Amino acid sequence: MKASDRIFDNLDFTHKMHEKQAELMSLGSIAVRVLLLSSLLLSLGIQMLQPTTGSGFGIWNITSILSTLLGVGLSFYQLNFNYDKLLDLHRVTAKKLLNVKNRMIVAREDDITQSQLDEFVLELNPIYESAPQTGWLAKKLVNRAK
Repeated sequence: MKASDRIFDNLDFTHKMHEKQAELMSLGSIAVRVLLLSSLLLSLGIQMLQPTTGSGFGIWNITSILSTLLGVGLSFYQLNFNYDKLLDLHRVTAKKLLNVKNRMIVAREDDITQSQLDEFVLELNPIYESAPQTGWLAKKLVNRAK
């Protein structure tokens, strides 16, 4: 396998991984928000359904406290991770890699020279270094799609 083929294959794989990671993060962000909203609505619903008569600390109070704590916990979890910023970083990285990939496809059709290959490597190095990490699931899904 030629060096240009290895570099292109790595570029293609990395591009696909960042696209897949952005897709997964987008779905994950939506899921956390839905869980947060549903736990808060559950807490509110339990408070409204709680019987007003009687005394003591019953199942309604315990359920209400647990669902409230779940909502607060999910809120803190979401605040610790800036999904939107990380999602944008994956999208920007994928676009940069796609740009280089498209130019490399054209150069490979015209029999890429060593100096052109060196220029691509020099351009790719800062992109790879500044790219956010991808998860194992993105890698697994990209490998499965091959």
